[in-house]
Amino acid sequence: MKAAHRSACALLAVVWLATTLAMLAVAGSPAMASGPVLTHVSYGSSAEEFMRIYPAKAAGSTTVILVHGGGWRLQSGMNTASGIGNEANSIREHHATVFDIEYPQDTNSTAFPLETHAVEAATAFAKAHAAEYNANPAKVVLVGGSAGGQLVERVAEAIKPAGVVALSGPTDFVSLTEAVRNGTYKEAKFITSLGKALGCEPRTGPCPESYEREWSPVDNIPAANCPPWLLFSAQEDLIPVSQDREMQTALEAAGCSSTLDVIPGKGHAFSYWSSVKLTIFNFIASV
Repeated sequence: MKAAHRSACALLAVVWLATTLAMLAVAGSPAMASGPVLTHVSYGSSAEEFMRIYPAKAAGSTTVILVHGGGWRLQSGMNTASGIGNEANSIREHHATVFDIEYPQDTNSTAFPLETHAVEAATAFAKAHAAEYNANPAKVVLVGGSAGGQLVERVAEAIKPAGVVALSGPTDFVSLTEAVRNGTYKEAKFITSLGKALGCEPRTGPCPESYEREWSPVDNIPAANCPPWLLFSAQEDLIPVSQDREMQTALEAAGCSSTLDVIPGKGHAFSYWSSVKLTIFNFIASV
Protein backbone atom coordinates (compact mmCIF):
# COMPACT_ATOMS: atom_id res chain seq x y z
CA MET A 1 0.00 0.00 0.00
CA LYS A 2 2.85 2.40 0.84
CA ALA A 3 4.45 1.77 -2.57
CA ALA A 4 1.10 2.43 -4.31
CA HIS A 5 0.65 5.62 -2.29
CA ARG A 6 4.14 6.84 -3.26
CA SER A 7 3.41 6.10 -6.94
CA ALA A 8 0.15 8.02 -6.82
CA CYS A 9 1.86 11.00 -5.20
CA ALA A 10 4.61 10.96 -7.80
CA LEU A 11 2.06 10.87 -10.61
CA LEU A 12 0.18 13.83 -9.11
CA ALA A 13 3.45 15.77 -8.85
CA VAL A 14 4.24 15.12 -12.50
CA VAL A 15 0.74 16.22 -13.57
CA TRP A 16 0.98 19.37 -11.41
CA LEU A 17 4.39 20.25 -12.88
CA ALA A 18 3.24 19.72 -16.47
CA THR A 19 0.11 21.80 -15.90
CA THR A 20 2.08 24.61 -14.27
CA LEU A 21 4.62 24.73 -17.11
CA ALA A 22 1.83 24.80 -19.71
CA MET A 23 0.12 27.67 -17.91
CA LEU A 24 3.36 29.62 -17.71
CA ALA A 25 4.02 29.08 -21.41
CA VAL A 26 0.57 30.36 -22.36
CA ALA A 27 0.84 33.35 -20.03
CA GLY A 28 4.14 34.32 -21.62
CA SER A 29 3.02 33.92 -25.24
CA PRO A 30 2.68 37.07 -27.39
CA ALA A 31 -0.97 36.35 -28.20
CA MET A 32 -1.95 36.33 -24.53
CA ALA A 33 0.26 39.30 -23.67
CA SER A 34 -1.22 41.49 -26.41
CA GLY A 35 -4.34 43.54 -25.87
CA PRO A 36 -7.85 42.41 -26.83
CA VAL A 37 -9.04 42.63 -30.43
CA LEU A 38 -11.30 45.59 -31.20
CA THR A 39 -13.89 44.11 -33.52
CA HIS A 40 -15.73 47.01 -35.18
CA VAL A 41 -13.87 50.32 -35.40
CA SER A 42 -15.20 52.78 -37.99
CA TYR A 43 -12.68 54.64 -40.15
CA GLY A 44 -15.12 56.32 -42.59
CA SER A 45 -18.69 57.39 -43.22
CA SER A 46 -19.79 54.19 -45.00
CA ALA A 47 -21.16 51.28 -42.97
CA GLU A 48 -18.66 49.09 -44.80
CA GLU A 49 -15.70 51.19 -43.71
CA PHE A 50 -14.67 49.49 -40.50
CA MET A 51 -11.76 47.46 -39.20
CA ARG A 52 -10.69 44.98 -36.58
CA ILE A 53 -7.65 46.13 -34.63
CA TYR A 54 -5.11 43.69 -33.15
CA PRO A 55 -2.91 45.81 -30.83
CA ALA A 56 0.71 44.77 -30.36
CA LYS A 57 2.18 44.23 -26.92
CA ALA A 58 4.94 46.83 -27.21
CA ALA A 59 4.65 50.51 -28.11
CA GLY A 60 6.12 51.58 -31.42
CA SER A 61 5.38 48.30 -33.20
CA THR A 62 5.01 48.14 -36.98
CA THR A 63 1.63 49.21 -38.37
CA VAL A 64 0.19 46.56 -40.71
CA ILE A 65 -2.85 47.24 -42.90
CA LEU A 66 -4.40 43.87 -43.83
CA VAL A 67 -6.74 43.78 -46.85
CA HIS A 68 -8.81 40.73 -47.80
CA GLY A 69 -9.90 39.76 -51.30
CA GLY A 70 -13.27 38.71 -52.67
CA GLY A 71 -13.12 39.90 -56.27
CA TRP A 72 -13.68 43.57 -55.30
CA ARG A 73 -17.36 42.69 -54.79
CA LEU A 74 -17.74 40.02 -52.09
CA GLN A 75 -17.29 40.55 -48.37
CA SER A 76 -16.37 36.90 -48.22
CA GLY A 77 -16.23 36.33 -44.47
CA MET A 78 -12.50 35.62 -44.72
CA ASN A 79 -11.93 38.02 -41.83
CA THR A 80 -13.72 35.93 -39.22
CA ALA A 81 -12.00 34.08 -36.41
CA SER A 82 -11.80 31.00 -38.64
CA GLY A 83 -10.37 32.87 -41.62
CA ILE A 84 -8.12 35.85 -42.09
CA GLY A 85 -8.31 36.60 -38.36
CA ASN A 86 -5.78 33.82 -37.87
CA GLU A 87 -3.36 35.60 -40.18
CA ALA A 88 -3.98 38.93 -38.44
CA ASN A 89 -3.28 37.44 -35.05
CA SER A 90 -0.14 35.65 -36.23
CA ILE A 91 1.22 38.91 -37.65
CA ARG A 92 0.47 40.63 -34.34
CA GLU A 93 2.36 37.94 -32.47
CA HIS A 94 5.45 39.00 -34.43
CA HIS A 95 5.54 42.52 -33.02
CA ALA A 96 3.06 44.40 -35.19
CA THR A 97 -0.29 46.09 -34.68
CA VAL A 98 -2.71 44.85 -37.35
CA PHE A 99 -5.57 46.90 -38.78
CA ASP A 100 -7.67 44.28 -40.59
CA ILE A 101 -10.03 46.27 -42.79
CA GLU A 102 -13.38 45.94 -44.50
CA TYR A 103 -14.13 48.29 -47.38
CA PRO A 104 -16.99 49.26 -49.74
CA GLN A 105 -17.57 46.81 -52.58
CA ASP A 106 -18.37 47.51 -56.22
CA THR A 107 -22.00 46.35 -55.98
CA ASN A 108 -23.45 49.33 -57.87
CA SER A 109 -20.36 50.89 -59.44
CA THR A 110 -16.86 50.14 -60.62
CA ALA A 111 -14.27 49.19 -58.02
CA PHE A 112 -11.92 52.12 -58.55
CA PRO A 113 -11.28 54.59 -57.05
CA LEU A 114 -13.97 53.57 -54.52
CA GLU A 115 -11.94 50.76 -52.98
CA THR A 116 -8.47 52.27 -53.23
CA HIS A 117 -9.79 55.41 -51.53
CA ALA A 118 -11.11 53.23 -48.70
CA VAL A 119 -7.74 51.54 -48.20
CA GLU A 120 -6.05 54.96 -48.18
CA ALA A 121 -8.60 56.22 -45.62
CA ALA A 122 -8.07 53.18 -43.41
CA THR A 123 -4.31 53.70 -43.57
CA ALA A 124 -4.67 57.36 -42.66
CA PHE A 125 -6.90 56.41 -39.71
CA ALA A 126 -4.38 53.81 -38.53
CA LYS A 127 -1.55 56.34 -38.66
CA ALA A 128 -3.57 59.01 -36.86
CA HIS A 129 -4.51 56.61 -34.04
CA ALA A 130 -1.35 54.51 -34.03
CA ALA A 131 -0.20 55.46 -30.54
CA GLU A 132 -3.52 54.26 -29.06
CA TYR A 133 -2.75 50.74 -30.26
CA ASN A 134 1.03 50.55 -29.72
CA ALA A 135 1.70 51.18 -33.43
CA ASN A 136 4.36 53.26 -35.17
CA PRO A 137 2.76 55.63 -37.71
CA ALA A 138 6.08 56.05 -39.51
CA LYS A 139 6.42 52.32 -40.24
CA VAL A 140 3.42 51.12 -42.24
CA VAL A 141 3.29 47.87 -44.21
CA LEU A 142 0.37 47.04 -46.51
CA VAL A 143 -0.55 43.34 -46.82
CA GLY A 144 -3.26 42.09 -49.19
CA GLY A 145 -4.41 38.95 -50.98
CA SER A 146 -6.15 38.42 -54.33
CA ALA A 147 -8.19 41.57 -55.12
CA GLY A 148 -6.79 42.93 -51.86
CA GLY A 149 -3.32 42.34 -53.29
CA GLN A 150 -4.13 44.59 -56.25
CA LEU A 151 -5.52 47.21 -53.88
CA VAL A 152 -2.49 47.35 -51.59
CA GLU A 153 -0.13 47.46 -54.59
CA ARG A 154 -1.99 50.34 -56.20
CA VAL A 155 -2.33 52.24 -52.91
CA ALA A 156 1.35 51.65 -52.09
CA GLU A 157 2.28 53.36 -55.36
CA ALA A 158 0.37 56.45 -54.20
CA ILE A 159 1.27 56.71 -50.52
CA LYS A 160 4.77 55.11 -50.43
CA PRO A 161 4.56 52.99 -47.23
CA ALA A 162 7.51 51.26 -45.59
CA GLY A 163 6.69 48.07 -47.49
CA VAL A 164 4.03 46.16 -49.42
CA VAL A 165 3.15 42.46 -49.47
CA ALA A 166 0.81 41.10 -52.17
CA LEU A 167 -0.39 37.51 -52.39
CA SER A 168 -1.83 36.53 -55.80
CA GLY A 169 -2.76 40.09 -56.70
CA PRO A 170 -3.81 41.01 -60.26
CA THR A 171 -1.25 43.48 -61.59
CA ASP A 172 -2.09 44.11 -65.27
CA PHE A 173 -5.73 44.50 -66.28
CA VAL A 174 -4.83 45.02 -69.94
CA SER A 175 -3.11 41.65 -70.35
CA LEU A 176 -5.63 39.92 -68.06
CA THR A 177 -8.70 41.05 -70.02
CA GLU A 178 -6.93 40.19 -73.27
CA ALA A 179 -6.37 36.67 -71.93
CA VAL A 180 -10.10 36.48 -71.18
CA ARG A 181 -11.03 37.52 -74.73
CA ASN A 182 -8.63 35.11 -76.43
CA GLY A 183 -9.74 32.23 -74.23
CA THR A 184 -6.48 31.56 -72.39
CA TYR A 185 -8.02 32.63 -69.06
CA LYS A 186 -11.27 30.83 -68.26
CA GLU A 187 -12.06 31.21 -64.54
CA ALA A 188 -15.72 32.20 -64.92
CA LYS A 189 -16.34 33.51 -61.39
CA PHE A 190 -13.30 35.76 -61.45
CA ILE A 191 -14.08 36.93 -64.99
CA THR A 192 -17.44 38.16 -63.68
CA SER A 193 -15.67 39.95 -60.82
CA LEU A 194 -13.17 41.47 -63.23
CA GLY A 195 -15.90 42.81 -65.50
CA LYS A 196 -17.84 44.34 -62.60
CA ALA A 197 -14.67 45.91 -61.20
CA LEU A 198 -13.79 47.50 -64.55
CA GLY A 199 -17.34 48.23 -65.71
CA CYS A 200 -17.13 46.24 -68.94
CA GLU A 201 -17.62 42.77 -70.40
CA PRO A 202 -14.11 41.34 -70.94
CA ARG A 203 -15.37 38.24 -72.77
CA THR A 204 -16.87 40.06 -75.70
CA GLY A 205 -15.09 43.36 -76.19
CA PRO A 206 -12.28 45.60 -75.11
CA CYS A 207 -12.52 47.41 -71.79
CA PRO A 208 -11.50 51.10 -71.61
CA GLU A 209 -7.71 50.75 -71.79
CA SER A 210 -7.02 54.07 -70.08
CA TYR A 211 -9.07 52.94 -67.06
CA GLU A 212 -7.38 49.53 -67.05
CA ARG A 213 -3.93 51.12 -67.06
CA GLU A 214 -4.85 53.69 -64.42
CA TRP A 215 -5.63 50.91 -61.95
CA SER A 216 -3.03 48.34 -63.02
CA PRO A 217 -0.12 48.32 -60.53
CA VAL A 218 2.31 47.37 -63.31
CA ASP A 219 1.62 50.69 -65.10
CA ASN A 220 1.98 52.94 -62.05
CA ILE A 221 5.26 52.02 -60.35
CA PRO A 222 6.68 55.14 -58.68
CA ALA A 223 9.75 56.70 -60.28
CA ALA A 224 11.12 57.76 -56.88
CA ASN A 225 10.88 56.60 -53.26
CA CYS A 226 9.68 53.17 -54.34
CA PRO A 227 8.87 51.01 -51.30
CA PRO A 228 10.20 47.44 -51.04
CA TRP A 229 7.88 44.76 -52.43
CA LEU A 230 7.24 41.15 -51.51
CA LEU A 231 5.18 39.27 -54.10
CA PHE A 232 3.70 35.77 -53.92
CA SER A 233 1.90 33.49 -56.36
CA ALA A 234 1.22 29.79 -56.62
CA GLN A 235 2.32 27.86 -59.68
CA GLU A 236 -1.34 26.98 -60.28
CA ASP A 237 -3.24 30.04 -59.11
CA LEU A 238 -6.62 31.67 -59.69
CA ILE A 239 -4.60 34.69 -60.84
CA PRO A 240 -2.03 33.62 -63.47
CA VAL A 241 1.51 33.61 -62.12
CA SER A 242 2.44 35.61 -65.23
CA GLN A 243 0.79 38.63 -63.58
CA ASP A 244 3.29 38.61 -60.71
CA ARG A 245 6.20 37.82 -63.00
CA GLU A 246 5.29 40.82 -65.12
CA MET A 247 5.11 42.99 -61.99
CA GLN A 248 8.43 41.72 -60.73
CA THR A 249 10.11 42.51 -64.06
CA ALA A 250 8.64 46.02 -64.08
CA LEU A 251 9.70 46.67 -60.48
CA GLU A 252 13.25 45.56 -61.21
CA ALA A 253 13.36 47.77 -64.31
CA ALA A 254 12.27 50.73 -62.17
CA GLY A 255 15.02 50.04 -59.63
CA CYS A 256 12.64 48.97 -56.87
CA SER A 257 13.60 46.40 -54.26
CA SER A 258 11.37 43.42 -54.97
CA THR A 259 11.17 39.66 -54.40
CA LEU A 260 8.80 37.18 -56.05
CA ASP A 261 8.21 33.82 -54.39
CA VAL A 262 6.30 31.23 -56.46
CA ILE A 263 4.74 28.50 -54.30
CA PRO A 264 4.73 24.97 -55.80
CA GLY A 265 1.38 23.42 -56.68
CA LYS A 266 -2.10 24.89 -56.39
CA GLY A 267 -3.07 27.79 -54.16
CA HIS A 268 -4.40 31.31 -54.02
CA ALA A 269 -3.67 34.24 -51.74
CA PHE A 270 -4.18 33.42 -48.05
CA SER A 271 -4.72 29.72 -48.78
CA TYR A 272 -0.94 29.24 -48.86
CA TRP A 273 -0.31 31.42 -45.80
CA SER A 274 1.41 28.63 -43.86
CA SER A 275 4.05 28.34 -46.60
CA VAL A 276 4.91 32.05 -46.71
CA LYS A 277 4.18 33.47 -43.26
CA LEU A 278 7.75 33.33 -41.94
CA THR A 279 9.02 35.17 -45.00
CA ILE A 280 6.33 37.81 -44.45
CA PHE A 281 7.11 38.15 -40.74
CA ASN A 282 10.80 38.67 -41.55
CA PHE A 283 9.96 41.20 -44.26
CA ILE A 284 7.75 43.21 -41.90
CA ALA A 285 10.49 43.20 -39.28
CA SER A 286 13.14 44.31 -41.77
CA VAL A 287 11.52 47.33 -43.41
